Amino acid sequence: MASSMKSLSQLSLSHQKSSTKKKKSSQNTNSSNNQVDNNSDNINFTFNKSSKYLRMPRKLLLHSLRLQLNHPIKKKKETRFILTRLQLLDHQFCLDRIRYLYQSYYDQGMKFQMWPENILKIVQSTEYSVIQKYFEDYLVLFQGQIDQHKNELASQSLTFPSTLSSLDTIDIRLNEFVRLHHIDLIRTVQYRVNKFKDDIHEKELFKRLSYYYLNTNQFETITRLTTIRKQQMSLFEKLTMFEQRILCRQLPKSLDSILPKIDTTKLTNKHYKMLQELKRVTLNVKFQEYEEEIQHYEDLYQQEFISLQEQIQNPSSSDHKHQTDILMYSLQLYLNHYAQKMMRQIRFKEACLRVKLTRHHRRQQSLLQKNIIDVYPQVIIDVPKISMNRVQLEYLSKNGK
Repeated sequence: MASSMKSLSQLSLSHQKSSTKKKKSSQNTNSSNNQVDNNSDNINFTFNKSSKYLRMPRKLLLHSLRLQLNHPIKKKKETRFILTRLQLLDHQFCLDRIRYLYQSYYDQGMKFQMWPENILKIVQSTEYSVIQKYFEDYLVLFQGQIDQHKNELASQSLTFPSTLSSLDTIDIRLNEFVRLHHIDLIRTVQYRVNKFKDDIHEKELFKRLSYYYLNTNQFETITRLTTIRKQQMSLFEKLTMFEQRILCRQLPKSLDSILPKIDTTKLTNKHYKMLQELKRVTLNVKFQEYEEEIQHYEDLYQQEFISLQEQIQNPSSSDHKHQTDILMYSLQLYLNHYAQKMMRQIRFKEACLRVKLTRHHRRQQSLLQKNIIDVYPQVIIDVPKISMNRVQLEYLSKNGK
């Protein structure tokens, strides 16, 4: 596994001793059954916390539910039934997602005799039987909790108000409501499952390479290739995050340091455009620096790969050439998978950062408009609100017109 990637953080249940020693800051941010930390892809699961959206003002929550259920929800019996059922379905959904994660770890681990690094840190053992029992105990615990919620849902269905539509319809729409509010959890769990599968596949590919008679120098060259690729991907990750900040209108604070501290509300239109253009030039320079560095590492990678290829290839006999071709094919599979695994990690972080920045921008949109010089052009016409045909839109979009 690539050493540069952050290790997966621990999965914890509220009855564990470690959960009682959380930092104050994490207590302030832990807002749901499943806490998803977008920076380090954490999932901390507790049984005694309700999801954040369930703690929004009751009036807003009911308004959202009315739209989702297409029902006014005015009677007290309806309100009480729907809110209680929503909480049960929400908790069951979160339990099921985490159970799915553990079940995937267990199935893959039993099949390939390999366990996730974060689980090894929790158990503090590499003994196969100890880790197997750990998973089995947790899966039984999760299944027991899920069965308990199913029983509670069945019991609560007996109080279903006759003024509502069918129970099946209500459950379908409430489950969709829950799912939409847990997109972060779904994404993170699936990422963790796929990452573990990637780690297993990488190990299998490297094991296949070890069957060939590679000398120490050749293995060192393979290590250099993975190191170069890792450094290149690290730069690509920075570039990707930088692009997301621009798209979400959350530029790094360092970019504003190139401009004098002034009240943008008092700027003339001419001066505002000059400062805006300065920011755009600075962004373009930064982009060019990233691209040049990424290309530099790509050149180094190709040089090392050609060097390794020359070391391995030896056309002295047709049989040896056939073995060499198989070896090079296996090597390319390993190196390509290594790069693709890191790329998937970057895309996951990119998606998490985009959500975080978009939410932050929405909260502080008015403040940004007053105090920040944006690199985006100002909106003159909101096209979706104006009825135009295709010819008119094409004319409007002409450069400089």
